[in-house]
Order: sequence, then structure tokens, then C-alpha cells
Amino acid sequence: MSIYSFWLAIIQVCVAVYYIVTRQRIALIILTAILVVSTVFYGFLVFHGDPEEKAFLESFNSQEVRSSIENYLDVTIGEVGFGGKVFCSYELLGARSVEDRAEVYVWTVCEEYYVKDGALAQGTGVSQPVAIIFKNGIIVGHKEPSLASYSQDIKTMFPSDVQGRISRMSGRPDFETNNRAKAQVEFKVNQ
Repeated sequence: MSIYSFWLAIIQVCVAVYYIVTRQRIALIILTAILVVSTVFYGFLVFHGDPEEKAFLESFNSQEVRSSIENYLDVTIGEVGFGGKVFCSYELLGARSVEDRAEVYVWTVCEEYYVKDGALAQGTGVSQPVAIIFKNGIIVGHKEPSLASYSQDIKTMFPSDVQGRISRMSGRPDFETNNRAKAQVEFKVNQ
């Protein structure tokens, strides 16, 4: 889970080995204390989240990065079917460091808007999870589940905690409102 859990496990093993070798009662007392403390600490991390993981996730929540992600989604997710423009909004579901890159997991709603007879009209739209790949702070690509193997793709593309969040996602009217507002500004249509 984190570097803290790793070091607690190492200390526990060392004390257990010391007890096995020396049979000194103090080692057993220390091991018991460490197990109690690590259990409480692990419970704290589960309830409050790992501070390192939270900091890593928050690094993708700055306005600059959010704007970069939205712009990327606008041009790569969704399709233009009526000659309009795609606008996307998203929710950050999680992030992981994977080898030499970072994967940022989002739920996005992308909708096409266009002007018809002087009024704003909605065209195509998509609502789905996306794994955005960053390398050295720059977006280099993404992964998205295919319709043909959606469930399997979710299991292979996203960590289990993110899979749980994905399964709870449903319609996001706030995203639709946000996308519509961006389209009104873009097309200079008040509606």
C-alpha cells in the first residue's frame, strides 16, 4: 500500500525472527505491540487514505493539469456527427504511478454541440471511463474500454479501487450543464 506499510512489515519480520532465535519474552511483547500499532495505522490509512497516494492524486487536480486533461479529452474522446464541436467534463477517479509513467483514471462525459437555426443543439455524446497516460508531466495517450469487451477492459485497464468507483458512476447532469455552458461561450449563444 505504501512505504509505511512496507517498513512496518520488515520490522515485524525482524522482531519475529529475533524471537524465534533468542526465545526472549521481550521480543514477543515488542512484536505484539508492533502488530497492534500497525493494525491501527493500517485502519487509519484505509479510513483516511494514504498521505502519499493522496498527494500524488492531488498533483493531477491543479487548474493547469485539469485544463490540460479537459483539452485532451475534447479532441480525443467522442465524435463529431453533426459538424459541431466536442466538449468534455470529467471526474478524477484515481491515479497510479506505473513504471516510467503515471496513469490518471477519470470518468468523462463528452458531448457534441452545434448551432442550428441560431440555437444551440446537442449532437453525439459519450459517458465512459478513460485512463490518461502521463509521461514527464505531459499527456502521451490514453486507454478506453471498447464496447465489445467493456467489462473485461475495465478489469484489465483500471485498478480494483477505481473499478468500484466506475461501477457506481451514472448520469452526470452537472457535467452536461458544464458542457452546455462551455458550448454557449464557444458559439456565443445564450440559451
